[in-house]
Amino acid sequence: MSVLACVLSTGEELLFGSTIDTNGAEISRALLRIGIRTKLRLTVGDQEDAIINGLKQGLNEADIVIMTGGLGPTDDDLARTAVSKLLNIPLEKDSDAEAHIIDVLTKVGLRVEKNELRQAYIPEGSTVIANEYGTAAGFGLKIERNGSPKLLFALSGVPVEMRQMLEDGVIPLIEQTFSESLRPIFIHRINTMGYSESEVQRIVHSIKIPKDVSVAYKAAEYIVSVIFYGEEESRLKNTAEEFKSLISKHKFLSEGEVTVQEALFAALKKRRATIAVAESITGGLVMDKITDVPGVSEFLKGGIVAYSPDSKTALLGVSETTIRDKTVYSKEVALEMARGAKARFGVDYSVSTTGVAGPADISPEAPAGLCFIAVCGKNGETVRQFRIPGDRRTVRIRAANVAINLLRLAVLSN
Repeated sequence: MSVLACVLSTGEELLFGSTIDTNGAEISRALLRIGIRTKLRLTVGDQEDAIINGLKQGLNEADIVIMTGGLGPTDDDLARTAVSKLLNIPLEKDSDAEAHIIDVLTKVGLRVEKNELRQAYIPEGSTVIANEYGTAAGFGLKIERNGSPKLLFALSGVPVEMRQMLEDGVIPLIEQTFSESLRPIFIHRINTMGYSESEVQRIVHSIKIPKDVSVAYKAAEYIVSVIFYGEEESRLKNTAEEFKSLISKHKFLSEGEVTVQEALFAALKKRRATIAVAESITGGLVMDKITDVPGVSEFLKGGIVAYSPDSKTALLGVSETTIRDKTVYSKEVALEMARGAKARFGVDYSVSTTGVAGPADISPEAPAGLCFIAVCGKNGETVRQFRIPGDRRTVRIRAANVAINLLRLAVLSN
């Protein structure tokens, strides 16, 4: 029988939207790695009754509850008292945790206030989860609920502290408690670019999915991923391969946790090709993404951000006549930018971007989101026109992803 988990995140800042809950996603990934699926993730504020209700729901629906936040020294840190009231277990001071708090604060020159020492109190009978990077002690409890063993953990809400407590304290206790029930969950992810989410789902529905294989979808910045997961590796692999066989080779991007820039790097290594970049609308984002990949300097020779009309002429050799007659928001300018980058850096392939990031339209002929991307390479030249939806930042990110992918396809086409 599968072991299920609930992740309970606490904090008004999460509900207000001033802080993004990255802890929940990280905990779910760590649990999946050892064969545990997260059944539900809950977010509640810093009210004791809200925390208690969240704990009740988690314990009723899952085998493991991992709570983050609410362990600090201030009045709104109510996680430990909520657990104490829910389970009718008194809090007791852990001397080692108290000594750790005093040591940490003293070393950084801070006064040890009485409230700080509250962080050393944990429910009676629980196991301390040491916090190597902070002062708030975490704890773990093994309890019986509805005739079944349950694990309840409370961890710091600070991501770096949570991560260490999870790996060093929580995961070992889970593996020890549920050793006979844990089965590895295999994951096979296929990333596409050029399909809508509905198109990808239609392809998935055209194949027979085994009952023990689950499917999830993720769409972000024009990349649509299909994630197959299950406990039987061979059936999972066969299902993923069948799906992959139905994808257009021009729309298949990569497998696994591989970004579009990493897929480009793989293509460059395979073809031993050199590249250069010329940017306007993306303002350096294409270069930023490509240079995120270690080792790309072997193939990337340089890039130019030519934002103004004058800089396009001075740095990339774009004709003043072309700019005057066609405007900078045109396929002709995009093509001359790509040619200029290819010639100046002496590379095999180049890509360029120009257009209108928005949010306002320049004119009826140059609306926000209009984008031209050109690629020059060994097999000739191509320029594509796009109308990209979104705010200014989104338009630029999506344009950068499309540019990198078009460059990748050009490299592979040789």
